[in-house]
Amino acid sequence: MTPPFLPHHLNLHRQRNYSQVSSGSQFPSNVELVAFFMESHNKMQDELSKKNEQIAAHYQIILLMQQENAAPAPPRRQESYAPTINESRNDAYSNMIVVTNIPEQIDASNDNELDKAAINNLIKNIDPGVEIDSLARMGRKTNGKKRSIKVKLQSNQQKKAVLSKAPTYIKSNPELLKNNTFINSMRSPESHRMQVKLQRRLNELRNNAKESKMDVRLYIQRNQIHLNDISNPEKNGILNDAVNEEVAAFYKQHNIFRGRTQSTTSDFEMH
Repeated sequence: MTPPFLPHHLNLHRQRNYSQVSSGSQFPSNVELVAFFMESHNKMQDELSKKNEQIAAHYQIILLMQQENAAPAPPRRQESYAPTINESRNDAYSNMIVVTNIPEQIDASNDNELDKAAINNLIKNIDPGVEIDSLARMGRKTNGKKRSIKVKLQSNQQKKAVLSKAPTYIKSNPELLKNNTFINSMRSPESHRMQVKLQRRLNELRNNAKESKMDVRLYIQRNQIHLNDISNPEKNGILNDAVNEEVAAFYKQHNIFRGRTQSTTSDFEMH
């Protein structure tokens, strides 16, 4: 059965054999074929467009239904502030001091209690208002060696008070002078490396000045190398040196010390 949509000319063609087709049977013209295929193509395009519109409409309906049924978004949690490593270290050392050359009873079972009594007596003589939170010897026990004691005070203000008053008290105490007792600020490992670098540079400059027979005085004050030249007083003050600049930049970056506002050089005071 011939499909109903085929032209009449093609229906006639199905009734002839191939020999008849090749011998000169009539075919529809090229124009008719092009018109037929164009019409079919347009119909298919129209149908596809309608289906696409239907699909798009259904998709919009699905989106609306999902929005209506969706659970409300959970409230955004406010993130808590976490201090950086440097900030944590600064806080940890802000109220700690180190006491050196305090006699140590290596074999005593109550050596910790003896240390507490000795340090408490020392600190109270320096400033009666200062309270000790905790203390501990640093390093391993060694016969003939007095380990330093790290002492945690109750506040940074108390630490400043002890550091400012300790030199005067130690100078007035013959026993402490004999034992070469010192009280210093507890430093972080990074800060300790800066102090070592500063001291090595100071020793190097002193050796150079000695070899050159220069009449100058070099010393460290507030984490900076200072120069005192009697023959050239205008150069006195903080030495213009690369190590000085490195140390100053370190303390400024880590907020361990605060620079004086009236000076553009790295003259620092305890923070």
